[in-house]
Amino acid sequence: MKKFFTLATLLLAGLTASAKTVEDGYVDFSSVTSIPWASDEAAARISFADGCFVYSSEEATANNWDAQYWIMGSMAFSPSYTYTVTMMIKGSVPGVMGNLKLGNWSMGKDNYEAFSFTDEWAEQSIQVSEVDGGDGIMLQTGAFVGEFQIKWIKVTHEEKEQTTEWINVLENGDASGEYGEVPCAVSKIYSGVGTASNDITPCEIVNDNGTKAFIVRAAAVNPNDWAEESDKNAYMWANQFWIQSPQAFPTGEIIKISFDYKASKATSAPTQAHGAPGAYHHWELLGSVAFTTDWQHFSKTVTLTADQAKAEGMSSIAFNLNDQITEAVDFYFTNMKWEVMKLEEGWFVCGDFNDFDTDSSVALTEEAGDEYVSYTGTVGTADKPASVVRISTKRGNDSAFDANGIKLSDGAVTPNEYQEYVAGYQKIELPAAGVWQITVVPEYSMIVFTDSEYDAIESVENGNDHVIYYNLQGVRIDAPAHGLFLKKMGNKTVKVVK
Repeated sequence: MKKFFTLATLLLAGLTASAKTVEDGYVDFSSVTSIPWASDEAAARISFADGCFVYSSEEATANNWDAQYWIMGSMAFSPSYTYTVTMMIKGSVPGVMGNLKLGNWSMGKDNYEAFSFTDEWAEQSIQVSEVDGGDGIMLQTGAFVGEFQIKWIKVTHEEKEQTTEWINVLENGDASGEYGEVPCAVSKIYSGVGTASNDITPCEIVNDNGTKAFIVRAAAVNPNDWAEESDKNAYMWANQFWIQSPQAFPTGEIIKISFDYKASKATSAPTQAHGAPGAYHHWELLGSVAFTTDWQHFSKTVTLTADQAKAEGMSSIAFNLNDQITEAVDFYFTNMKWEVMKLEEGWFVCGDFNDFDTDSSVALTEEAGDEYVSYTGTVGTADKPASVVRISTKRGNDSAFDANGIKLSDGAVTPNEYQEYVAGYQKIELPAAGVWQITVVPEYSMIVFTDSEYDAIESVENGNDHVIYYNLQGVRIDAPAHGLFLKKMGNKTVKVVK
């Protein structure tokens, strides 16, 4: 018979509670002259001049959303934080920049925010909270008539200072040795036939004035060679470079990418999330990288979305080298790192009973049976009862806890009955404040919340041999026949075959 045990709370050592400001994204339009995407109506009104993003409109569009665009990308948002969006902006006249949304079309902040500005250069900020997921900032400015300019835009949030250990998974990222089993730097060079080549090969290693580096000798592209010569998207990836990880990473994984880079000519290259090199997943990952003829350092931390990771996981980052230039250009990369957080894995619960402190979250105890593995633990005490909880499969960083959380498929808790869960963020409200036992069966994506006080009363009234049966969908069964069932006796639940 399977036995379940309650669990004592574990505290992680070495973590501090002081706050820090985290920069989620920053774009300086003196060096970046493109944005991730714009509708046709918006693109006709957008330009880049004097180191600024410029939106100029002589008449309003039929709908405000007709002129919508992603002005920033490659950010992952969590409902745990409040984000500050700051712009250095001025308008031809004081006005309001339509609608601003953090997230994307299907995720993020459900409602839009208005962003005001004056006719003088000034830093303007707004704060946005309750942002669940997404990967950028969308603006809808079709109703605006006039002109506004933006020098730069920045997104920040405050979070608890935590000591995080990072592990680099790349081999030979500094180009100083031989390739590992999986080359960390590969490229595709345009063959000059009007179609992109499918030949992806390891990059050549060169010595650039004493610096070992990977080089991509991007060939010149003639747009007239392409059938869709008016569409830059037809050839922007004719030459490509990939940073390739030896392993694939799932949704919710937090990765830190860094490298040194330069090019023989100034240009910029947008980045994409791929599975294996050439296996496209999503149009956005690190944002657009601005190259100059001098060495620069790039570093960015991102949380992988479901679109970026997909079912097979994300294992490479593509640089589209012909987004801004069609001439032959040499691109150099070195000191590349692909780092992941060293985190504790399992099942962890925090909530109002511990002030939502993920570091002191309760770790559910693993119990391996003949048929399946389950995890169980108790949250809340008489002095600090639990009424709201969050559950995650990773602990050691607040953002990682958020990104690897679960939510109930039907939204609300039905006490003492098994329910289905899916990946996601949710502050799960319990039916009442108290001491709750939580049991998770990952194999079947099932979870049950048992009010221990209710269960103890029921056990006294009905005797310790009182039995309740459920099918694997969590539905109570009065008279189980043949099949696989979950059998509940008091505080103990076992899987049985009839």
